[in-house]
Amino acid sequence: MLQKLEYLQILRHKQIEDYEYFKTILIEYIKSGDLPPRYYAEMVERYLQINQLKTVYGLKRTDDEFIKDSVIINHNRRLIGLQSIKHRRKITQEFLKKIR
Repeated sequence: MLQKLEYLQILRHKQIEDYEYFKTILIEYIKSGDLPPRYYAEMVERYLQINQLKTVYGLKRTDDEFIKDSVIINHNRRLIGLQSIKHRRKITQEFLKKIR
């Protein structure tokens, strides 16, 4: 399994030459519980952002850019174990209230 440091190094690359390979490997790590889904989603979103492609998980875009596709985005998020956009926002808001 990739170590956390190795994953972060992959994520930082401007161009991910072996994107398809890592995409396949990392999804297997998610299924086995060895990798949090957020890491996978961040790698995918970074690749899409670099290549100016449409968001899949809604991590790197503003609300205005993906609000129309929120049903599809939430479906994609659930497939890998992420919370829906609305649920994630609620968790974030509750956290911010606690730290203020």
